[in-house]
Amino acid sequence: MRAAQIARKKKAEAQIIGTPTARCFWPRATIREFVAVSLSHRVLNLGICALLAVIGLLRLY
Repeated sequence: MRAAQIARKKKAEAQIIGTPTARCFWPRATIREFVAVSLSHRVLNLGICALLAVIGLLRLY
């Protein structure tokens, strides 16, 4: 998924083909991809976290 996003962003003509992942690597691969995608959208994620924090603080009062 991340390779396809990078290729689209760079406007490269590429064909991305996924391969099966062994079951024992799923947890690590999932966490790695989650962190990588989150970091590539830092501003959006920080904005959402800030918004959720403000909403949470407003509910306390």
